[in-house]
Amino acid sequence: MYTAAVQYLESAAKYYANAGLQKASEYAEATELLFDAYVHMDKAKRESDPEKKTKLYMMAEKVLQTSAGSFMKAEHPEKREQVLRLLERVKKERELAISLAELLHAPSIVSTTTALPTPTPTHETAVGSERFENADIQANIITRQRELRVGENLYLEIELVNAGKGPALLIKLTEVIPEGFELAERPEIYRVEDSYLNMKGKRLDPLKTEEVRLVLKPKAQGVFPLKPIILYLDEYGKYKSYEPEPVTITVKELGVRGWIKGER
Repeated sequence: MYTAAVQYLESAAKYYANAGLQKASEYAEATELLFDAYVHMDKAKRESDPEKKTKLYMMAEKVLQTSAGSFMKAEHPEKREQVLRLLERVKKERELAISLAELLHAPSIVSTTTALPTPTPTHETAVGSERFENADIQANIITRQRELRVGENLYLEIELVNAGKGPALLIKLTEVIPEGFELAERPEIYRVEDSYLNMKGKRLDPLKTEEVRLVLKPKAQGVFPLKPIILYLDEYGKYKSYEPEPVTITVKELGVRGWIKGER
């Protein structure tokens, strides 16, 4: 399924290029590269060898850099920003993997009588590429606003991607309205219930994306983390969740000017 989708994107990019639709061609190529990066990142997360993990993250970095460039050529700066944030996260993971690799090769300075704690083994249902055999939802939070004032609108986009080979049914997005915020505009498709978004079991096929746009308004000043959780079912009816990298929003007071103008 993944190979077929990649071949489709490659064919689309060539078709658009031959037709003179350079921006569409660049967008298709950038999307293909982004999916490739997700695959490298997932393999790196599951790899226990720090050196192999480092190489996988380096591959992901290179692919993400190229993807960001293609999104810029396609005139999609918001996609480029998303990829660059992902790139920063990958760089941090790669630096950690390098540190672990250096530690393994360093001469032992621990006394033979000193025992290092043995980590408790964990059990996972999907390891390595096996994770992609079923539906696998990943997400990114996109917003250009990291600072705003009380009463100003916060425009938020959550991009979901199914990086697995099976279809997923999107159940809901929890914690989409953090404490201290209120919903300024209701979404066109989904229904907001309390602080979560009811996604009504929308089907998301393999290698497909879904964008959720929200407009929120802060009611008080402070620092607020945005950390929604995506809940979904895979093709076997197994309940799964994914929590994207959180985004912190700083809300300041409206200020004297705003009060004089009568802003709320």
